[in-house]
Amino acid sequence: MAHNRQLAQRGAELVQTAIGGRPLAPPPLFAAMVSIPLAVRGPDAAAALERRFIADGWEVMFPVIGDRVFVRIAAHLYNREDDYAALGRKLVEHGVHGEP
Repeated sequence: MAHNRQLAQRGAELVQTAIGGRPLAPPPLFAAMVSIPLAVRGPDAAAALERRFIADGWEVMFPVIGDRVFVRIAAHLYNREDDYAALGRKLVEHGVHGEP
């Protein structure tokens, strides 16, 4: 579990470097998942993002709480840091930025 927590933290850092913003919770509260608020709003925006990522062959969660949309970073044994850097690049490619 410690490996996944560290990987999730590193993954969040890599995605933040690409899109800006900051995680919903502080690093001491990270587990194997981290949520980063995005600048887009509403369930329709989240669904549109999910469709675009699926069309590109990606499996990415964009949960919605209230009107806020998040990207969820999950860490598993098979993930590598490069996966998160690629996610950051893909988010930027789709014009997605972190919540200011």
